[in-house]
Amino acid sequence: MEQKSNISRYLSVLAIILLTALVFGMAGGQANRNQGSVPDSLTGVSEEKEDPAAGSALETWEQEYHNSPAAAVEEETETCWEEASNVCQTDYTKITYSDGFYYYQSAADRYYLYRSDESGESRKCLAKQVPQEIYVMGDWVYFTNLSQGSQLFKIRTDGSGMELVCGERIKRFLPMAGKFYCLAETEDGGRIFSCTQEGETKNLFEGKCSWLCTDGELLYFETDNPEWADSVDLAENAQEEAESQTVAMDGEGKIKEKYKTVLEGLLPTEKYLYYRKTRKSGDKYVKEILRLDRQTGSLKRYRLPDISTVWWEDVSYAVCRGEIYIFMYDHYVPAYHIFQYREETEGFEEICPQGEFEGRKTFYSKAEGIHLVNGKIFYKSWEGEGFGQLWHVLDISGGEGALFEGMEEPVAVTTMGDKWWGERFREGYVEQDIEYSGEKEDGQGFIMATDLTLPRIGGEVPAADVINGKIRRDAEQFYEEQLAFHETEEVREAIINAGGDTSGGSLYCCLAYADERYVSIVYRRELYAYSGIRCREYVTKLYSSETGEELQPRDLFEADWEEASLRLSYLIRRTETGIEYCDGDLFSLDAKVDKVFYCLTENGLEVFWNETLVNYAELHFIIPYEELEDIWAH
Repeated sequence: MEQKSNISRYLSVLAIILLTALVFGMAGGQANRNQGSVPDSLTGVSEEKEDPAAGSALETWEQEYHNSPAAAVEEETETCWEEASNVCQTDYTKITYSDGFYYYQSAADRYYLYRSDESGESRKCLAKQVPQEIYVMGDWVYFTNLSQGSQLFKIRTDGSGMELVCGERIKRFLPMAGKFYCLAETEDGGRIFSCTQEGETKNLFEGKCSWLCTDGELLYFETDNPEWADSVDLAENAQEEAESQTVAMDGEGKIKEKYKTVLEGLLPTEKYLYYRKTRKSGDKYVKEILRLDRQTGSLKRYRLPDISTVWWEDVSYAVCRGEIYIFMYDHYVPAYHIFQYREETEGFEEICPQGEFEGRKTFYSKAEGIHLVNGKIFYKSWEGEGFGQLWHVLDISGGEGALFEGMEEPVAVTTMGDKWWGERFREGYVEQDIEYSGEKEDGQGFIMATDLTLPRIGGEVPAADVINGKIRRDAEQFYEEQLAFHETEEVREAIINAGGDTSGGSLYCCLAYADERYVSIVYRRELYAYSGIRCREYVTKLYSSETGEELQPRDLFEADWEEASLRLSYLIRRTETGIEYCDGDLFSLDAKVDKVFYCLTENGLEVFWNETLVNYAELHFIIPYEELEDIWAH
């Protein structure tokens, strides 16, 4: 009995010792994690070589992410690092992977939310909504919905049961520890807040903030409220009067790390911070990705391939399993390049040999983005006129890229000249034109010639008198501009040098369309003085038939302009960033500019693109009204 009692006491003491050691060990480890994140003295940088025996920092982070509820992946699968890499890239997460399916923003069908099998052949539209960013948790797909004011929605992976999760306008969101962390930007600042899968929110930070990324434990963002006392000084990156800085906070809103500058293009992992920088080397500037060791403060530089015509906005990069992948787009060839950093050669190696586009080469025949998902690299590449950018896929080890999501029929494209030259278009409630042609002597031996062709809106339009009055005022304003043009020194010199005596101006109505709801007019305005000076522009006017109020193109849509622009850009196959309305300024035919405008006709919304930056082109697209029915303002 006494022996058993002694054994029991011994075991009790041993248990207490082990428990005490465990508790203090965990506390010490957490202290080291918090202290190590911001070195006490980090005033310089040094070249650092990674220990090949040590595990990748990202691999460690991926394991932690894999074990968290956010990953929602079975233990025996090998997809934890792909799941983690979704938030370790410099682009919005527009494609993700879960349980044998990809979920993505379609480039072939109006940017709707789609699901596809791994081959890309079996595709299903989950919702006729435009997602900005997409993540999967369990049986739900979560996405910021551009079709609904960038609010956070969820829908089941089979496309059923779409629900609103959070009603705020969200710029970016990402998963961490079973929750979502959201960035909401406003005109006077913004805020960062957490959101559960059920939609319960908690405010974490208020003030100026932009972009949001995570290492799986901390949230990193840019703010304009520097606090210098305990910020990390990155030596060459520090700025004495910097207006913004990068900070990191935990999931409860406590600031953990502060840097005395902005770490642009930041990708954080548990051990390293990757960010981009341009520095001067000799007589030229070089682009680099820098890797900062958060424990030691050592810095390693990765110099990007020397493609001088590539700008930072055309560079995307991602980090996965400690490897760096870079996507670069060269406007002037045009061509795209995908590189992987090779430790053995200490340089970037191109892993996708294709990339140069055939056919018409413009700024809008482009490729963009890089997403590392399920052991694959996804990116958008120009597939040809009428098709625009479509999803392509490349094995992460390199090789030939392939089309992932095809498009059966291209969008028909004609030219602006096919539409306008030699013919007047008058449709709907439009009566006979008002025409004027005359000359005026200015008393100094010069003549100003004016030609006007103006539409006249019929009485079937309720606000016809108001709109016709505005048309007359447009003509009067043009005449005043022509008079000022005629009296300039440059125009007089051009007339004299040409041996003539006349300058001219023309306001010509190419198209006038009127129905019960809208009146749409397109003018071609020209000012000229022989061959010396010649200016031309197209100007569109859009009016409400009911009130005569002048409208803007965005007034045609009940959807947010951000979504409408995406939809229009899809249909005209230009770029993903959408199109902009012509600002109405006169410009020279020799100017390096492009203009986009659109008008209403019986056929639909017609888009005209006048591009002179790379090669002179005037393109014309027709978007049928039925294609816009779900976002049109009825």
